[in-house]
Amino acid sequence: MERKLLVVLLIATFFIGACKDKKLPPAEWKRSTLSNLGLSVETPFVFKEKSIEDQLTPDVRKLVKEMHSFFEEQGENFYGATAAEYTAEVTVSVEGAINGAIQEMASKAKGTVENRKDEVKMINGNQANCTTATIARTDKDKMELQMVVLTKGQCIYQVMGLYRPDKDDVRKTAKRMIASIELKP
Repeated sequence: MERKLLVVLLIATFFIGACKDKKLPPAEWKRSTLSNLGLSVETPFVFKEKSIEDQLTPDVRKLVKEMHSFFEEQGENFYGATAAEYTAEVTVSVEGAINGAIQEMASKAKGTVENRKDEVKMINGNQANCTTATIARTDKDKMELQMVVLTKGQCIYQVMGLYRPDKDDVRKTAKRMIASIELKP
């Protein structure tokens, strides 16, 4: 039950809604610490924090010690980052978080997941579970996803980019943003 709640919580983070924010000039990348839980990334835009805690069920809310969600939407391109710390009763499930997020994105886009590739690699000294996939939408063009999930103790961190696959500059932005992830103590 706790694993299902964790997956639902992570999925909700990416789909509650995104807020537009001031963009930095194209060549200007800036490192931002996205919570006091130590998630840090470089971006060419400024993430906007948006709380989703009021949309969590009471059962899920009591399992979350702290949560921070950040979004940036640029047309059809979407970027998100979440840092969450859970109580000791929660078993952090990386696989469940990834599978749940991908299936929720496909469902919301009214599409199916294609060309999924999962790999574990190191990002700045941290083990990262990386996923790329294509979401084939029934009524629109396909979307490409890059997502990474990292854990540290009872904390789980998720960073992602969702964009049209014909947008090479956006693909590079998501890739660079993910490669820049740092978890600070």
